[in-house]
Amino acid sequence: MVILVLIKILLASRSLNQSELHDAITGLLGLVSKSDQAEIQPIVKNEVFHYQPVHHQQPLLKLIWQISQFIIGQQTIDIDYRNSHNQTETRTILPQAIIFSEYYFYVVAYSTKYHANRFFRLDRIFGYRATTQKIHRSRAERVSDGELRQYIHYMQPGEKTTIRFEFTGIVEAALDRFPTAKVITAQSNHQKVLIEAEVFDTSAMMWLLSQGARVRVISPDSFVREMRETLRETLGLYQ
Repeated sequence: MVILVLIKILLASRSLNQSELHDAITGLLGLVSKSDQAEIQPIVKNEVFHYQPVHHQQPLLKLIWQISQFIIGQQTIDIDYRNSHNQTETRTILPQAIIFSEYYFYVVAYSTKYHANRFFRLDRIFGYRATTQKIHRSRAERVSDGELRQYIHYMQPGEKTTIRFEFTGIVEAALDRFPTAKVITAQSNHQKVLIEAEVFDTSAMMWLLSQGARVRVISPDSFVREMRETLRETLGLYQ
């Protein structure tokens, strides 16, 4: 059943605190009959009992809804934001999309500070308010969250580029990680394949490095050099 699948996905995300998880599951169960609820609840009971949310513990449901309204209204807002170094500052942004990735919700927004799109974790926003400042973005400049998902991983910004890499791991895992990926060549025994994908370089590198000796980047040269330097620095930590 669809509701069971949605509850399972919600539990696996670990994105909501205990209170909001309970509210979300209660709301989903309310969409089905009592008899269906009686079948679903035993299936998820143990997983709900052992549920461990991520550490921030911030309520998100109201914030997600409010930021979504700002996006629809193309409303510029000021946010009070705490970055990964626990430093706080006020940013003026134009929210354009909300994305979920790797346990966290992000708002993709145009930042007046950087004059570019940036990613802000919603749980790090501790205040927000509408402003009278107007930020105009052409249709071509606006973020398409559907298209963004094709190229970015781990919500790390970077330059869009086309990479090629040899891979000896589970091919399906690489193709699923990069939605634009395609196999260019494969050995007859499929122990090594050459994959091409259009990606944002920073986030792609994070995944490629996690694959260890199962991956060797072939191109572009600038990306190969950056991979080599990062690996050299990593090796230095163990010498």
